[in-house]
Amino acid sequence: MRTHPRAGTDRFPAAAFAAAMLSCLAGGAVVAPLPALAQTATCPAQVLVGPGDTLSLIALRCGVPLAALVSANPQLPNIEQMTVGTVINIPPGFSSPLAPAPQPAPVQTPPAQTPPVVTQPAAEPYTQYTVRAGDTLSSIAQANGVALSAMLAANPNVDPRALRIGQVVFVPVGTAPAPQPAPQPAPVPSPSVAISPSSGAPGTVVTITAAGFLPASEVHVLAGYSSTSLVVVDTRTTDAMGRLSVTARVPEAARDGNTVYLTVETSEGRYRAPAAGFQVVVAAPVLSLQGTLTTDGGQCQAMRADDGAVYSLVGLLSGYVPGDRVAVEGRRIQSTVCTVGTAVEVTSIRRLAD
Repeated sequence: MRTHPRAGTDRFPAAAFAAAMLSCLAGGAVVAPLPALAQTATCPAQVLVGPGDTLSLIALRCGVPLAALVSANPQLPNIEQMTVGTVINIPPGFSSPLAPAPQPAPVQTPPAQTPPVVTQPAAEPYTQYTVRAGDTLSSIAQANGVALSAMLAANPNVDPRALRIGQVVFVPVGTAPAPQPAPQPAPVPSPSVAISPSSGAPGTVVTITAAGFLPASEVHVLAGYSSTSLVVVDTRTTDAMGRLSVTARVPEAARDGNTVYLTVETSEGRYRAPAAGFQVVVAAPVLSLQGTLTTDGGQCQAMRADDGAVYSLVGLLSGYVPGDRVAVEGRRIQSTVCTVGTAVEVTSIRRLAD
């Protein structure tokens, strides 16, 4: 007796076996039924194609000869490539009456809409607001320009820690808080310094006035003969307006023509006022002279002193002529006009008796 190879074996793959069966059916040949597989029927009258299913796999799983399964499903265009969810008919005699028939997928019905929860406000006027995802009572108040305390008073039955999406709350009208002034940036110091007097002899007491510093800040008073090389000579604290007034003495050792620079800076050295310069001027000694006015000075009035020295006199000479004997007081000066002898700026002059 000839035996037929079973579908799904290495000698006769399931797909080739099914194709051969269909070829025989198409040619009208009589196909002898295969003996039933030694499996207990476990499938219902209809099954649904799952992911990766083929007709051969379903036949093996349900214990149905592939040829019988093909004959029971003439509607299939391709028995090896089926769409998930396709209904496959199990031939009579191979289905289990106890197996449940495939059920269509349940229809999802949208959940019933819960009506918004509305609580009565404490008083009117007000507007209604429906809570959305992410809302808090504080954010609702801020978005509507309402004080949070007013929102709480208008919604006494609302727990601000348990707002629900769709819940209706009441927003008071006309309770917006007074606008807050915009924050002002922190003041940036813009220090300056001034001195008085600005010139004088060594030992002069100078008043240093500083402004533009931060209130009640510690500052150093600096001094030196160079604006880039200053030393701390005093430490003070600015007033409530960031100002300072302090005195300093010009060194006695300062020479004529020196400039003493004075300034103020914060103790940490972050802000410093531009330095102000004090000009050192050493006054020449007063000369007391006696002599006779001459014409030796050219453009300037000259005087020959009793000791024979010649001086060029500048200023306060009206009414005096050469030949007058005079007593003169004044200071020695540098002059490019009066070049005869020593130039003297006259501060007082009087005529002497012959």
